[in-house]
Amino acid sequence: MINVSEAKKDAAFVYQGQKWIVLKQGFVKQARGAGIYILKCRNLLTNGISEFTIKSGENLEEVSIEKKKAQYLYNDGSGYIFMDIDDFSQFEFSENVIGDQKYFLIEGLEYYIMYLDGTAKGVILPPKVDLKVAQAEPGAKGDTAGNAQKEAVTETGYTLRVPLFIKEGDVIRINTETGLYSERAN
Repeated sequence: MINVSEAKKDAAFVYQGQKWIVLKQGFVKQARGAGIYILKCRNLLTNGISEFTIKSGENLEEVSIEKKKAQYLYNDGSGYIFMDIDDFSQFEFSENVIGDQKYFLIEGLEYYIMYLDGTAKGVILPPKVDLKVAQAEPGAKGDTAGNAQKEAVTETGYTLRVPLFIKEGDVIRINTETGLYSERAN
């Protein structure tokens, strides 16, 4: 059993008879009484996304998931192909399993894969990834008051706001949980 406060990103648990994995956790403090946790979760069997509101202090039955390393090979248009590092077998995740994680998958890099009952269920992204800027608008001269930012597109097609000094070809570090620019990686 785990307390709902310990149900952080990538924690697996049973709720309402189904197995879920946490995608995002939020906490709301109420004026009177205990706070509540809002968990955005993915169903490990159907891949459906749901949001649950659970009272603080409630316990959840923990699900044991295994984590193994695999190398991301490529996207063939119908799915994302990975190779198990140990036995070199290949397996595929569909677009609805990967979702927005596709923007942080780089061919040739190794990622941890979640296994439930011997079946691959999802990818665990590192906290930050380095991506090359493929397209960036030039910053306007004199547009430097405060925290001036502009839009940029990475090599994977991800669009985000970056500081004005970032230009095409720069490698930037992006927080995979928030999707925000972290720093220049050069």
